[in-house]
Amino acid sequence: MICPKCGKVDSLVLSDYYQISHDYRILKNGKVSKRFKRSSEHTEEWSAVTCNECGSQWSSVVNGKGGFYISDDGTIVLDG
Repeated sequence: MICPKCGKVDSLVLSDYYQISHDYRILKNGKVSKRFKRSSEHTEEWSAVTCNECGSQWSSVVNGKGGFYISDDGTIVLDG
């Protein structure tokens, strides 16, 4: 795909953002344990398309407004 800002081919990257947490037990003495369990990943429900050449970025669509969306056939559609 071509970046609509700079015209560079194959420079666009889609990033899906995820969140994890490190869950620390609080010990009987009130201190935080040094050991932790990693929670399962869950999506932030936010994505971005970035051009590695010019740095332009489009955020995912939220409530019908945004910089890009993924069509039914899996194609990225950039707004502007």
